[in-house]
Amino acid sequence: MLTDLHCPHCGMDDQVQAVPALYAAGTYFAHGTGDYNGLGFTSYGPVAVFGTATITRIHATTLARSLPPEPVPQPTTGYLTWGTAALLLPILVSLPLLASLSDVPENMSRSQVLFAIVCTVAILSIPSVACFATAGVRMRQRHRITRGRRAAHALWSAGVYCHRCGYCFWPTAVATGIPIRQPVSTADFTRLVWDAGRYHKRQTTHPLVSVTGR
Repeated sequence: MLTDLHCPHCGMDDQVQAVPALYAAGTYFAHGTGDYNGLGFTSYGPVAVFGTATITRIHATTLARSLPPEPVPQPTTGYLTWGTAALLLPILVSLPLLASLSDVPENMSRSQVLFAIVCTVAILSIPSVACFATAGVRMRQRHRITRGRRAAHALWSAGVYCHRCGYCFWPTAVATGIPIRQPVSTADFTRLVWDAGRYHKRQTTHPLVSVTGR
C-alpha cells in the first residue's frame, strides 16, 4: 500500500520533503582549532593550563533549526571546572581557622568559634554550590533526552514538511494522539516530538492550531 504524501493543506506533493532529509540538508559542521586556558591540579597545587584543541561548530539554516530532533544538550564541563576551582577559597580559608581552635580566646567558647568558621566557609562556598547545582540540572536534562530519544526520534523521522505551504504533517499513524494528515506548524511539530520524548519536566497542553483552506 502506497503512502499518500500529498500535502493536506495545498493538495500537492512536488514540494514535500521528509523532515530528517530537510534537517540533514540544512545542517553542516565546521571544524577548526582554538586556544584554551584553564586551571589544573597537581600534587604541588593548582597550575595554569594552556593549549589548543579541535573545535567543531554546527551551522544550520533557519528552517533546519525550527525542526530539531531534540533539545541541544547544555555543556556541564565549565560549571564543574569552575565549581571545583571555587572550592579552593573556602578550603584555604578553613585550614587556618580550624587551626585557631586550639587557641580560643577566653571570652569565647569553642562552639562559638566553630560556628563562626562553619558560617564563613558556607558563605564562601556559595559560588561553588551554585556551579555544581547548575551542572546537576543540565546533567539531569541530558539523561532525560537520552531516555526519551527513541520515542521522539521515531515521531520526528516520520514527519513530512511541505515547502510550498510551510507546514508539517504525518502521512500515516505514528503514535497515539498524533494527528494523521493534519497540517501543523513547525513549532507544533517540534512540541509534539519533544512531548513524545518527555524532554520537559511538565508536558505542554496547548491545543493544536487548526489549519484549513488553501
